Formats: sequence, C-alpha cells, structure tokens
Amino acid sequence: MRGFRKPAIARNLVGLLAIIFVTSCAEGFKDDETFTGGVTNAQLEAVPADDLVITKNATATQAIVTWPVVYGAGGYEVTVYNVDDADNPTVVGAWDKKFVDGSTCSFAIADDSKYKVVHQVLGNAKLNNKAAAAATQVPFTTLLPAVIIPGGADLTAWFTQYRLDTVDVAHEKAFELEEGARYTLSGDVDLLRVNLTLRGNKVNRPTVVMTGGFRSRGGGSIFKYIRFECEGLTSSMFYGFNDIPQGAPMKSDACLVTNPVTFKACTFEKLPKPLFHDNGKAYAVESFTVTDCLVELTDNGFFYRNTASKGAVKDFLIENSTVYKNNAGTDYFMQLSGQRFTGLWTTASQSYVNCTFYRFDRMHNSNGYSVAGMSVNVKKCIFLDFLRDGAARYILPGGNVNNKILTFAGNTYWRNGQPDPGNGNYDKSQTELAQDPLCAAPAEGDFTVGNPATIEQGIGDPRWLPAAEPQTSF
Repeated sequence: MRGFRKPAIARNLVGLLAIIFVTSCAEGFKDDETFTGGVTNAQLEAVPADDLVITKNATATQAIVTWPVVYGAGGYEVTVYNVDDADNPTVVGAWDKKFVDGSTCSFAIADDSKYKVVHQVLGNAKLNNKAAAAATQVPFTTLLPAVIIPGGADLTAWFTQYRLDTVDVAHEKAFELEEGARYTLSGDVDLLRVNLTLRGNKVNRPTVVMTGGFRSRGGGSIFKYIRFECEGLTSSMFYGFNDIPQGAPMKSDACLVTNPVTFKACTFEKLPKPLFHDNGKAYAVESFTVTDCLVELTDNGFFYRNTASKGAVKDFLIENSTVYKNNAGTDYFMQLSGQRFTGLWTTASQSYVNCTFYRFDRMHNSNGYSVAGMSVNVKKCIFLDFLRDGAARYILPGGNVNNKILTFAGNTYWRNGQPDPGNGNYDKSQTELAQDPLCAAPAEGDFTVGNPATIEQGIGDPRWLPAAEPQTSF
C-alpha cells in the first residue's frame, strides 16, 4: 500500500504547522493521529520539488526551507551543499544528513553563491512506514538573475547593441560573463545611469582584455570575479565618469551616486592607468569598496584619483587586497586633490584593512581633503618599500588631525630593510610589528609572507599567508 498526500486544503496548513514544529524539537517527532494522518504500513513519497520552498530571511543571511507535512513520516533528513564548483560540491556547515523533526529549517548563506538542498523523507518503524524511495533535490542561489554575455564577445560592441538606455535605472541590472571565457573591451563603454553589476564565475573566472574603459554617469557599478588584462589599455582610466546627465540628482553642485562602486575578487594585470578616476567630473560617491582584489600598476601608479573641484567619495574601504607598483615612478596610491565634502556629508571614512601595499611614493596627498567627521582606520596592513618614509603620515586626513577619529592597529611599515622611520608621531597605537614580513618576491608580485610573527598576527592581505591557498601574482 502506498502512502497518500493530503489534498490542497491540508497542504495549505503548512504555515501554521511550521510554527508548531519549530518549537517541537525538544519533544521529538509526533506520532499521534494529528501528525500521522492515520498512515500506516505505507511506502512514503518524497516531497515534490515544487513544494520544497526556499526563501531568504530579512537580512539575507539565512535561507529558510519549508515543506508540507508528510503524514506518517518519522522525520526528515536534510543535506545542504555549496555548488559554486559543480564538480566539487561541499557540505554547508553541519548540514550533512541532518535530522529535522519539523517542516522547516534554515542554513547560513553567502553572497553570490549556489546551493543544492537534498531532502529525504524518513520512514517510521512504529507505524511500519518506509522512507521515500528517492530524495528531493532543489537548487538555490543568492546570485541576482543576470543577462548572459556569450564568450568571445567584444563588450564594447555587445553593450552598444544591448541598448543600456532602455534599462530601468531604479533597479540593479546584472550581466554575467561565461565561465572561463575570454572577452575584449575595444573602446570605452558608457554605462549611463544604469545600476550595473558585471560578474564572472567565482571558481573559473573569465578574462577581459582591456583597450577601452568603463564610464558611468552616476548609477553605481559592481565588478566581481573577473580577471582583467590591462597592459593594452589606452583609455585614460579603467573606471570613471562621463558628463553629468540632465536631471541627475544634485547636491552642492555635485551629482549624487547613492549606489555603491565596488570591485570584488578581481585581478588587474599591468594596469597603466588609474583603476578609478573621477575624470574631473563633480560626482559625490557615497561608497567605494575594494575587496579581495589584486592590482598591479605600471606606468601611472595612481590607484585612485579625484581631481574635480567639487565632489568626493564619502566612504572608501579597501580590504583583503594587494596593490603594488612594478616600475620606478614616484606616484601616490591615491590622489585626493579634488576632494570637497562641504555641503555634502557631515561624516566620511577612509579604511584600509588587511592589505599589502608595495613601492608607492606615499599613500596620498593627505592635505587634499578634510572633514570634521572623518574617521581613518588602518588595521593589519603591510606598507612595504615605499619611496618616502613616514607612510602613516600620508594616510591621515588634512586639517587638524586631532579632531579626527584615528584608529591604527597591528600594522607593519618596512622600508629598505628596516622599520620605516617617522611613523611614531602618526601611528601612536604602539601596536606596530616592526619586523621584515619576508615577502617572497615583491618585485615579481609574490608577497607570500615568511615571517612567523607576521603570520601569527595575520598582517597583510590574507591570500599571502601560508594558511591561504598558494597564489602567484596572476
């Protein structure tokens, strides 16, 4: 005799039953008539895939899985896999054939990740009911749905044909490059005011050969999981701004960019121009973030340039990243000569966390920007072989630094085979590790750390610590 499913009216009770079951774990699975439905001596059926519903919680940190009660079951067994690498799925946390005695469960999720939930209906020996013959498998992703750009495309031509001017700028629009594919960017791409994400594959990243660059008109942009070959870049910047469009939101004569500008898990090989330059245009960017990136700069060592007489970046964060120069130029990491906060914001921040910086003249022209509510955070970074001493001095904001919020913690300033002099008046934390990090081959882009103290304290970009997977420069 096969088990049976309750009619639709019974299945609609799942919301109420889920609440009951969430609190029932201490009591064990119920086997009275309320939960068995009188099902005995049965071969139970799996929950149909359409009835296994997965949603995010309000903070998008947990996936909530719900399903209708299978009457007569002895509980359920749930396994959750991360399938970013489809050929090598990995179990998420403790979710390996985990017993669940209710009709809901939840597991932690990460951004831009793919999952597979395997749900097994268990038998009930007391009722002589057998487990479902097969498990139910349901995919789940935290990736924003995207338009796929075919491998081999010239992105300049492709975006021209796609017509970004038809995109609704009120919502984020994602475009995805194919796994492991190669692309070109033959000329500048005008992103208009589109809130755009361009992403690759986390495991097998695509490559874009750059001749042109990307230009926005204030919509915000996110680049993720892409390898950029930049040696042939003839444009004046990798990413920056075009003229402010008519009708754009303005404040104090600057165009507001409320969506973030973000670079995540990207590599930039032989970049001869700034990664970011405002192009002399008055844009007020609320958030600029660089995370898990590797940036090799060549002819022009500016990582970031702000030259407009109006506009600024409010909150700048770079973390878990390496930025280095491989030429003898005397360039800053950042040029901030155009930063202007007046009338825009009352607070701002510059944060450098777990990064490795190599061979810049200095971090930036620190007198070029100032705001009373400025906070500066420099934590567990390596500043290696800068051309000018006192690296900490050139991280501080302009004006009276005593009125700013300054946080230094656990950094290394190492220059020409000895501790970088002149930092004590600026990094007053007394937490500096004044030891050579013993990076393997900095001039070749290999910053693998050899100093046990640096390793123990976790200073610098984590990719170069022995606990991380071995890496080369690109």
